[in-house]
Amino acid sequence: MPSNHTATPTFSPFVDHKGNISFPYGFKSWQHLGSWAVIGEERGESSLHNVYASEGAAEAYIATGKFPDGTVLVKDVVSASNAEHTTGNAYWAEKNAVRFVMIKDSVGRFSNNALWGDGWGWALFQGNDTKNQVATGYRDDCLGCHVPAKQNDWVYVYGYPALGESVKNFSPLAKKEMDAMTGAMSRAKESAERLALGERIFGQCKACHSTVKGKHKVGPSLAGLAGRKAGSAEGYRYSKAMKAADFSWDENTLDMHLRDVSGFVPGNKMAVLFRRNISEAPTRRVLIEYLLTL
Repeated sequence: MPSNHTATPTFSPFVDHKGNISFPYGFKSWQHLGSWAVIGEERGESSLHNVYASEGAAEAYIATGKFPDGTVLVKDVVSASNAEHTTGNAYWAEKNAVRFVMIKDSVGRFSNNALWGDGWGWALFQGNDTKNQVATGYRDDCLGCHVPAKQNDWVYVYGYPALGESVKNFSPLAKKEMDAMTGAMSRAKESAERLALGERIFGQCKACHSTVKGKHKVGPSLAGLAGRKAGSAEGYRYSKAMKAADFSWDENTLDMHLRDVSGFVPGNKMAVLFRRNISEAPTRRVLIEYLLTL
């Protein structure tokens, strides 16, 4: 990888041949990308951050999804005060705090300069002092604040509407929505798989039970089972024991019944025809989940 190239105006007029970064006067005439408000009421520290990009950077990003070589980004940070207004608690700009400058370097021109790396040159100017760049190394002085934006070339692009609609996809809100959607899809898939398994297990019950309302076999139809009072399916002749049972079918009562067919409701018909119970709890659970959907 080349290093210590001689910087020319075709790369950046704000960089000398050693990679020293000078202050980009006139940046406020550049394109405004977006603004941030950092509210620190607990510590009494609040600031407004206005971000600007050199000419053509936004258009290039919209077209390619990347910042072109030589792009200059300036974050102009001013301290802010606040007070209650008729419209609520409002903040306003006061004095210059710091100016952060980033210059895109796509080829690694200054690998021996501690202010350059990870595709950018990094600089920091304090207050109104535009003569002295105070950062000594980009890793210690600059990179830490950009770690959450690492996947987007270290830039919080979602905060800059001028970069196009697609940058919204990189916001924490979009990620949260995507994670929620992915989680919902995963849960739906898992639920569908469990119901399919429950239906397969129900295959051993089909000889005695149908899933069609009013169509009874040796046992009653299980259609509409959830919440139904025991012994109440219309048109089926129940045992005296089941008819006298005083409970409704739900996850809990179904589990007790399938775990101990003869003991849960002593004297019921099923105890005669199905003596072995369903002893495995996972098997009962997926079967019950399926039965409650009928």
